[in-house]
Amino acid sequence: MIGEFGHMNEKMAHKHLIDQPNVLIRIHKDGQILYSVRISLVLSCPMHLHDYPMDVQTCLIDLASYAYTTDDIEYKWKTEEPVQLKKGLEFSMPSFQLTNFTTTYCTSKTNTGEYSCLRTTLQLQRQFSYYLLQLYIPSTMLVIVSWVSFWLDRSAVPARVTLGVTTLLTMTTQASGINAKLPPVSYTKAIDVWIGACLTFIFGALLEFACVTYISSRNFYKSNKPSLAGHALHSTKSKSLTQPLTTPLLLPNSNFEHLTATSQLRNRPLQQEDNQNEVWVKQRNTESDVILMYNEESPSQLHREPGWKNFLKKLPAYRWIAKRLTIDDRAKRADYISRILFPTCFILFNIIYWIRYSRYQAQPQL
Repeated sequence: MIGEFGHMNEKMAHKHLIDQPNVLIRIHKDGQILYSVRISLVLSCPMHLHDYPMDVQTCLIDLASYAYTTDDIEYKWKTEEPVQLKKGLEFSMPSFQLTNFTTTYCTSKTNTGEYSCLRTTLQLQRQFSYYLLQLYIPSTMLVIVSWVSFWLDRSAVPARVTLGVTTLLTMTTQASGINAKLPPVSYTKAIDVWIGACLTFIFGALLEFACVTYISSRNFYKSNKPSLAGHALHSTKSKSLTQPLTTPLLLPNSNFEHLTATSQLRNRPLQQEDNQNEVWVKQRNTESDVILMYNEESPSQLHREPGWKNFLKKLPAYRWIAKRLTIDDRAKRADYISRILFPTCFILFNIIYWIRYSRYQAQPQL
């Protein structure tokens, strides 16, 4: 009955026969028998790739009796050092690192009887340095390179389009090379989340340039409209509740409804000594029309800014950002906003991503 055992998760195996069968049998005086045979095995190990490439896999080696029940033969682990690891094992597994192993029993009961079984559980942690150098750092650099278009002039259309399309195609090629090494699975992996986010940021930079070009061309066509259209627009505005003013005005609430009907109101001063029911008028620095703002609920109450807003205005960073965003050119303003928005969102994504996936956890076996 010696050697009557099988590997339950075996895919392929063979005994070494060079130059003689590698088998050792030793019988001791006390009746103990040592039986040793050299076998090379290829075993199946179902893997869960949810956290790939920062995953920890649990693989099993099951040795069970095939034809003899526990009444005939029973396998037991050695008390001391039941599993011996060969020196230099870490060099033979470049993709994984053996972090832990345990021994247990997997005796099974079937219709034909109870069969003895030995189980070795191996915990394998995937080496992350390869993916860090081949995927994460290059893809991060591609995302940063796509932001260079925000600093280029919007009139440099060939440069910005070439930069966006090149980074997008490079990222797509890199993602295809990584996924070609993996089996197709129905769930989302950690590497899919990273690649999808990088593609989104690069594609977003390309869309931002399209929006900037559209806004710029729209402003250009607006500035070149015929003068007649401008006169017609001015005459239409003169009928509305607008007045060309250069100083802030204070209007009484009782006279607001008669502003357009009474022509005498235009000739007399609009500032009143009566401070009740005041209506504040929005003032612009230019000589353009000013729209009269009216609040029916509380016209006599002055609007005061909260303290936290005043505190923010005193910060140098807030003043620097506000200075960049108070430009009249909407296309240039979009580039300024993108210079701050895209890096900030990418940093926040990295914080959430690495907190979620950098914890190595062993996947349970089904």
